[in-house]
Amino acid sequence: MSDPQRTPPRMTIEEFLVWDDGSGISYELFEGRPIPRHVEFVNGRPVAQAAPAAEHAAIVANISGELRNRLRPPCRPFSEVGIAVSDRDDTWYQADIAVFCAEGRIAGSMLPNPVLVVEGSSPGTAGKDEGLKLTDYCAIPSVQAVLFVAVDRPEARLIRRVADHWEIEFLRGPDATARLPFLDVELPLSEIYRGVAFD
Repeated sequence: MSDPQRTPPRMTIEEFLVWDDGSGISYELFEGRPIPRHVEFVNGRPVAQAAPAAEHAAIVANISGELRNRLRPPCRPFSEVGIAVSDRDDTWYQADIAVFCAEGRIAGSMLPNPVLVVEGSSPGTAGKDEGLKLTDYCAIPSVQAVLFVAVDRPEARLIRRVADHWEIEFLRGPDATARLPFLDVELPLSEIYRGVAFD
């Protein structure tokens, strides 16, 4: 166990997965350094923020349920799953949801070859999620789409791989639908936000 007040040393994914700073904070690994999973960047430094709100959890549960009901085997959704960036041993993220399309048991703490990554995005996490994290997710050869779902309004951004480039689609309002043709799945925002109240 390390001192939570000290900057931890650079580490590999293997080292990170057994590391514990004793703070109870959930971390991701970025370029060999643990950073709090739920962070804001203040003056260039990551600062831990509160755990996600109940509405975030409800949205993630709705998406996971919709995916479970709509996906055909062998594809299946995983919640709060570890994802490593291809060809790097210094970056590991914990995605809200990822979809894996292969038979068999997943060994260890990381989901190999995800095809879809879904993140609930709040005003405090959007910059990190849709910057460095998006770039890293898109670098994974198996990933066909990344879906960022706003937790404070009925809105999403769908980034899809199309041949040798990526396209972004902005989805707004309950009548919009995230179309995932590589999975033969459509996710209506009305279902993603079912039972969720906004200010």
